[in-house]
Amino acid sequence: MGGLTRHGLLGAGAALAAGLTIAPRAGAARASGRVAVIGAGLAGLTCAHRLVAAGLSVDVVEARERIGGRAWTEAGPVPGQVSENGGELVDSGHQAIRALCRELGVGLVDLEAVGSDDAAPRALLRGRLSGLDAAFAGLGAVEAAAARDLARPRALDRLDAGTWIDRASPSPRLRAALRALVEGEYGAAPERMSALVLARDLDADDPGADERFRIRGGTRTLVDALVARVGSGRIATGIALAGIRRTAAGRPVVALASPGPAARRTYDRVVLALPFTTLRRADLRGAGLSAAKLRAIRELGMGTNAKVILPFRRRAWIDDGWDGEALSDTALGWTWDGSLGQPGRGGFLVSFTGGRAGALTPGPDHGPAPARLVRDRLRVIGEVADGVAAAAAPGARVNVWTRDPWSLGSYSFLAVGQATTIAAACAPPEGPWHFCGEHTAGRFRGYMEGAVASGERAAREVLAALARP
Repeated sequence: MGGLTRHGLLGAGAALAAGLTIAPRAGAARASGRVAVIGAGLAGLTCAHRLVAAGLSVDVVEARERIGGRAWTEAGPVPGQVSENGGELVDSGHQAIRALCRELGVGLVDLEAVGSDDAAPRALLRGRLSGLDAAFAGLGAVEAAAARDLARPRALDRLDAGTWIDRASPSPRLRAALRALVEGEYGAAPERMSALVLARDLDADDPGADERFRIRGGTRTLVDALVARVGSGRIATGIALAGIRRTAAGRPVVALASPGPAARRTYDRVVLALPFTTLRRADLRGAGLSAAKLRAIRELGMGTNAKVILPFRRRAWIDDGWDGEALSDTALGWTWDGSLGQPGRGGFLVSFTGGRAGALTPGPDHGPAPARLVRDRLRVIGEVADGVAAAAAPGARVNVWTRDPWSLGSYSFLAVGQATTIAAACAPPEGPWHFCGEHTAGRFRGYMEGAVASGERAAREVLAALARP
């Protein structure tokens, strides 16, 4: 299925009120260039790592009380294991994040080497259970339609993915599979997403889109390694961006919400490494941004994925010949074994939904899953594999990313009409402002790879602007 399989992605206190006095790491070289990085997710931390290594004076400001953004590992519901509230899997073709892991000594778990050869993925579509490959029977006809329709990209961009799927699919079951895939993988209802995006992915020949790796110890190991390189003294948490503007001389000024009056500080360059969903809440009127950039910030689509983590006393799905991965047009959405490659007899499944189902998932933004939500998920899991639901254990958790106040969604997508209009405006710098994050990463939109690669790009742009080697 080429590039269609993915589950990844898919953060200071009162001292700032007096003027953002973030102490540099002891012994660190100071440079004339002063840079603010707003957002301490993978994109912002990667960018800051490169800028600090180049000798610049860097302040990293994060609205959350924790660091990492949507890369967020917690102790798993099964003792001795970890689970991911956000981004999780890495493809073979994700070169930027894999190179960064090698550089920082962060290991990867090869899931192909630890999976069971006797278990396979499944699909539950239109009330019928089958193998996952069987659910996509006839996909060749859809791929041919994609190749044909891509000759008229603007017209295809003006069409929604749901309508295009209905026209291109030779069977109702394949239509159901593709619609479920769009909701889970892109986080959007098919009627909201651009058909051009789906057609491009179907037409792409990307053997690296295999979800083969998980970061050993969880994404927090990469976050922690980046923090160690940046220096925790350079990172201030619990401070939100209130606004940005330029001085009369064109220098960037950031206003930060903190206890007491908003803190303001002037820099040479500012990297905005936060989602557009939250950037659009800041006062941008004095920033001198172009109409195209402002439109992208204001309108870019954001997925509504929710993640439910379901623990089990034992990995009963293996006994039934199921590897834990399933695609469903029910509220179960995409499901996979989040405990694969981790020790212990017990394990947990991840239920990953998007579109309307994701947005309406009951429960808090991040916390214990409501009992009725767990019952509903286990009921559908019982239709996918016999005996699995009976092995369920307490401790299920839910992450409803649309309720997260600092992302307001899971990861970006291109809505109808956006692929040929605002997409190109997301990444380029404007004046002293630089932009990174998965939403600026083109073909790696929605991936942790996109976050890391865009952070690397933004760092290069800043260094070039300040005439640094």
